[in-house]
Amino acid sequence: METAEASGAFGRYSVRGLGIEGWQKDEGATLGSGFKMVLASVAKAAEAASEPVLNDMVVEVDAERLDRAALSQFMHASEALQSSGPATAEESRRTLGTLTKLADDLAARSPRLNLRQLALKSPRGALRAQGHMELKPAASAAGGAPDEAAVGAALASLGERLSGSAVVDISPELLRFVLEKRAAVPAWTAQSQTGQPMDEAAAAQLAARMAEARLRELVEAGLLRAAGEWLRVEAALEGGELRLNGLTAAEFMAVVASPGAQPARSQ
Repeated sequence: METAEASGAFGRYSVRGLGIEGWQKDEGATLGSGFKMVLASVAKAAEAASEPVLNDMVVEVDAERLDRAALSQFMHASEALQSSGPATAEESRRTLGTLTKLADDLAARSPRLNLRQLALKSPRGALRAQGHMELKPAASAAGGAPDEAAVGAALASLGERLSGSAVVDISPELLRFVLEKRAAVPAWTAQSQTGQPMDEAAAAQLAARMAEARLRELVEAGLLRAAGEWLRVEAALEGGELRLNGLTAAEFMAVVASPGAQPARSQ
């Protein structure tokens, strides 16, 4: 496998075994397209025989039920909008109305975006995910040139017409590593307040205990569910509402932000 180097905010990295393939499927009046990316490993370039930061990464995404005619018109209208100069308020309203109408035409066939697989490993653990999102057709098509209020209402309804689900599995080892990093400063602060000499090893042990306790809290609160050797988050989007393991997004984040808190479950 070929090896290449890339620079980023955190230094230079050696990238090995990168492969990307794309495809397009003719479905008559509709199109399907997607891509798959595989990556053997990423390691720090400056360190000889360094341990990979990431390895065995796979991402596979595809879209289906894309209306061929509506997609072509939508892309042409978008390009014309980007290339045109300053527009009057009336011209902008008409253009936005056209794009909204074409977006509804695209939605008429319920286009779907699929995350077939996302998988990666690191020395600290692993993660995998899959899911999909679908755009439902508008309840009714607006006739004539829409006014500003109609365009605004159409855009507002977009979120309500999206539905989907996803499953994310994270290894306990990876979660412990992340939680230990977050607990490092509180652990060091707690040790400094004892009046005892600062001990890096003792602070690391305290951070590990704090991380383990936090992990138990997240499982007991239902933010993480056991799924064999993994810890799982299941996401569901319907009618504009996102739920994570049965909790609303607000309930879920409230527990994430407040250690020790229990979710106030909505009915």
